Amino acid sequence: MVKLASTLTKLPFTHGIESEIQIVNLKGRWIDGEKMVSIMGKIVQDVAEGLKGILRDPQDELTEMISKKTSNIRIAPVERRGDTLIVTYTLSNGEQVDIEILGRDPHIGTITWILEAATPPCTTLEELAWWMHTILKLSHDSLPAGVKFITTGLNPLMEYQQGLSFGDHHHIGVPDPGYRLSVYNLIRAFIPHLVALSVNSPFVAGRPTDIVTMKDGRLQAPGCIRSIRLQLNARQLGPDDPQHYIPHLTSLDESFFERVVGRTPARMCDMYPFTRFNTVEIRVFDSQISVIRKVALAALLQALALKAKKLHDSGELIPEVDSETLIKNRRSAIRWGLTGPFFKPRNLDEFARKHPNFAAFYFFDCRLGGKEPVKRIVDAVKNMFFFLKEELEELGILKSEFLNPLLVSVYGDMSGKIIPPMTTADYQLEKYFELGESIESLSRELQIIADQTCSNVWSDPLSGIPNLQELVAVPVSLELSFEPSIVFEGQSVTCKIFVENKGEEPLRDLNLSCVVIDHAGEEVLEELFTLETLEPGERRYGEIEFDTEAGVPQYTLSAKLTVSSELVAVEKLAIPVYRVVCKTDLIAQVDGVIVTGETEIPFIVAVENTTPQDMYLTLKISVVDKDQGRELDSVLSDLKPWGVYLKPIRAKDHALFVAMSEEIAKLDWAKAVLEGQTEGSWVEIDPLVLKPWLYSSWISPRCAIRAQLLDSSGHVISESWSRDFRVFFQGAMVSVEVGQKPKSTYNVGETLETSLMVDASDLLSPSPVKVVVKIKSPSDETFERKIFEASVKPGVSTTMPVKWTIPRDILGKGAGEGVFYLTVEVLHDGELVNLVEAPAKFKV
Repeated sequence: MVKLASTLTKLPFTHGIESEIQIVNLKGRWIDGEKMVSIMGKIVQDVAEGLKGILRDPQDELTEMISKKTSNIRIAPVERRGDTLIVTYTLSNGEQVDIEILGRDPHIGTITWILEAATPPCTTLEELAWWMHTILKLSHDSLPAGVKFITTGLNPLMEYQQGLSFGDHHHIGVPDPGYRLSVYNLIRAFIPHLVALSVNSPFVAGRPTDIVTMKDGRLQAPGCIRSIRLQLNARQLGPDDPQHYIPHLTSLDESFFERVVGRTPARMCDMYPFTRFNTVEIRVFDSQISVIRKVALAALLQALALKAKKLHDSGELIPEVDSETLIKNRRSAIRWGLTGPFFKPRNLDEFARKHPNFAAFYFFDCRLGGKEPVKRIVDAVKNMFFFLKEELEELGILKSEFLNPLLVSVYGDMSGKIIPPMTTADYQLEKYFELGESIESLSRELQIIADQTCSNVWSDPLSGIPNLQELVAVPVSLELSFEPSIVFEGQSVTCKIFVENKGEEPLRDLNLSCVVIDHAGEEVLEELFTLETLEPGERRYGEIEFDTEAGVPQYTLSAKLTVSSELVAVEKLAIPVYRVVCKTDLIAQVDGVIVTGETEIPFIVAVENTTPQDMYLTLKISVVDKDQGRELDSVLSDLKPWGVYLKPIRAKDHALFVAMSEEIAKLDWAKAVLEGQTEGSWVEIDPLVLKPWLYSSWISPRCAIRAQLLDSSGHVISESWSRDFRVFFQGAMVSVEVGQKPKSTYNVGETLETSLMVDASDLLSPSPVKVVVKIKSPSDETFERKIFEASVKPGVSTTMPVKWTIPRDILGKGAGEGVFYLTVEVLHDGELVNLVEAPAKFKV
């Protein structure tokens, strides 16, 4: 982290963090006692040497500034801690203080798995982040092989032991008693909000406290406690009792504080404003999953402290939020994090009359104009950010990386990857589900996260650019739309992206990035629009178009707008793709149909409108020869009385069409099949009919019933097929016989003579058939030569002479051994409908 002194984020009060880190083996479990003592001793020694080296030769201005404030780096024994790393630090007033930077936790017995790292009192966020990250990085680098850090409130694999939990304690240095009283009272009022933001211990003894599931990409774990540490560690926190919770103070009366909480000394509580360092100590946080989250909470606490200072300077007292309400909301935050309910006090009306400004931000939803009470903790936290907006901007942290992790948890990120609200406890529960509910795999994941935060100060599992459009007014709007309003598979979709300058100044250098992805996350289309200037009140739009595909239920359009390289707006639009469900099948349980005359094919078609609006549809039902891809018979609903049932078919409604003749309907098997395939009422329609007017008996095509739904433009929006069945046509409608048989042998130049008797008297088609005679070779299937062609009109029976003089080239390549035979093909509209092969062969 390289920062110039002029760009440092100065804090209104000094700030220090004590962070408790757990040391585990690769399996995530505790390490044997003697080995643990040895590891901690080595860490303290290595960090001392590493810190001396860094400060002896600073590589940037920030480190150089810190080196000037740091002296006398040493290791000394401390009661209950053993060997401890201590530095002498110079405060801004010139006073020097000794700070115990690193050692084992002093509140546990001789063997502990808690490594406690502490920063000096810092005056900037950069200084605070430098110390916390440097200590943890050097400690991490010192770990022997097979040993890891985990940064959570409890060890997820181990049983809970009294006092063996891991927290972050923050010290805000407030020497002035009046300011300290105001800072304490204001932060006390927001304890539930701070707990909800920081819950980070959802596992104990190898499991969560309830089942974990996911639905539509969202965590479903209402029975899982988000901070088991706060739930179980009642002796060192709380007290979790309205009668004894840390009180609102009218003066810094330590004896009164002790009497209320019922503890002496009273430091082991959520907050304590009576430290010997003149700090307000906040002890309620679980150990945070990353360095930057620890610093983000410090930044938020400093904003609260600055707000308290301003209220004090203006003579405005901090309103008292009663302990009963605080305890209810604290318990809600412990159990559900940001998703928990937010409770209002019994005397809300009276509180609002006495403190209208504070009540508007604390108990009433700012997003709803302050007219409705806040119902969820996440909305109460959003109110808190509104309440502190001026202070966050004054400190320069509202849009800085220091506060990003907390803002992403509350508002989500600009990419839409993180769906709020999302605490790191929620993240762990989701990851646990993704890892097949393997707590060992989760422990390994947490070890990797600890590795990353020790390596990179900005690393956090919920990282990203927060989407602050709720909190920060953006002078430009981004709107998305698509046409048609109802999209079907295979249709083309046109998306419009509107950009409007709602500010009073021109916007320059605008870049609009648009990406369409499918339900599997695959990119379908990407477009980039650029605009040099957008004047106040000006509205522009761009268009993109793509085709939907079968089997894709939804697409998502994402648009990102940057102005002068700053990301200012992100919008997403889901584009659902509908199918009007159409299902068809044969009613008869048959594998084949014999066609002698006009033969009915009974079937059933079910149509369901799954879309959210009425649809005007056309149903086309066909019996199709799947071998040749031709329709043998079809019907359109628009031409039938029953078509009214589809003009329109109502949203979420269905229609059932049954085609069965009266004769078939009387049969017992047909009744049974019909009852088995239908529910409720249906519409009776005429069956499809097959006629043997073209096919010969040698052809038995593979057929099926096809049902197609067409929209008002004639586009097929749904199609279904019945199971296949064979159709056997008896009797040829165009018969062919070969008259005179060829001789057994011919010489080149001789004439082959024969005759054809063609009978098309039963042909009902209006178009003629074509008769083609070919010579083929039995030894070479690829060889054929056409020797005769003629047309025969429907209703005609005729005899046609065939004469062919045998050419010399007949014995060329492909003729095999010079043995041939005759074939006669009958074609109708280019399709083969009859084939006759002469049995006699001849040689040339």
